[in-house]
Amino acid sequence: MRIPAVCIACAFFIWGCASAPAFGAASAAIAEHCEQKQDSELQLSSCTAAILSGQLSGKELAGAYNNRGTAYRRLGEHRKAIEDYDRALHLDPTLADTYSNRGYAYRGLGEYGRAIADYDQAIRLDPNHADAYTSRGNINLSLGDYRKAITDYDKAIEVDPAFARAYHNRGYAYNVLGEHRRAIEDYDRALRLDPKYVRAYQNRGYVHHTLGQTRAAIADYSRALRLDPGLAEAYINRGNAYRSLGEHRKAIADFDRVLGLDPNHADVYSSRGLSYRAVGDFGRALSDWEAAIRLSGAPKVRWWQQYLAKSGRYTGAVDGVYGPGIRTALAACARDPSC
Repeated sequence: MRIPAVCIACAFFIWGCASAPAFGAASAAIAEHCEQKQDSELQLSSCTAAILSGQLSGKELAGAYNNRGTAYRRLGEHRKAIEDYDRALHLDPTLADTYSNRGYAYRGLGEYGRAIADYDQAIRLDPNHADAYTSRGNINLSLGDYRKAITDYDKAIEVDPAFARAYHNRGYAYNVLGEHRRAIEDYDRALRLDPKYVRAYQNRGYVHHTLGQTRAAIADYSRALRLDPGLAEAYINRGNAYRSLGEHRKAIADFDRVLGLDPNHADVYSSRGLSYRAVGDFGRALSDWEAAIRLSGAPKVRWWQQYLAKSGRYTGAVDGVYGPGIRTALAACARDPSC
């Protein structure tokens, strides 16, 4: 999200020079830190100092409140962010960016109606506000109104043809609608604009996999992981792609990496168990499936009971209790690739 390009440094510089040269430098630093976006804690403290200085008014004070609101939002304190955005808009109700930023905070609280109202107002004030169109599209996406989301992304791209995120998000909407070719085209555009767009590689890989283009999917997941080695989702997807190709050792290696990042991922234990069984390591297959059961509890046990009952491997009650009967049936399944 953008923040208003309000120069609060001007007011600080004049005030600082009138006081003392050393304090002038400090005041300029406060202004600079209030406007930067890299360190939210520093931005928060600097904007607070600027607000409390008594030297700002009008647009400059509105800018400081907006920037502090953005710091609060990035720190997850959405209510405090909204309070500051309210103050900024009270001082200057023409700040389209601040409406857009407040919309983002409302979205973080799940208050989608208020968020959309703020994005609408941002667009009324600035019909070329690409961020507001994209953010409103994101809410429509969350609400399942994919066509309306695409319309918003279309407008954002019309306003800013170099907006990689709008292409990416429209691609996601197309994918959900089953329009996979159009999804890939949008991911391609996003990556031409931003070759380091990790999520675009990850999501394009998912579409390739859906289309049966497994090698292309693996290549995209690998690109995503080179950029972000901690992206568990890409390891999971690449592991499943390797498994679908019968490359189970590679799949196991990827599932190992996921569990190194998150040892409580039940579905990954289940998938790794399938690969262990495929390579003949039946003991580890059973161990992984039992780990998934421990993490998931009765629902996973009930699933296995129902699944194994269909093939006659289990004849006990479907009660979600992991007792000797279901364990014996599961152990037999772990040794039987046809199970």
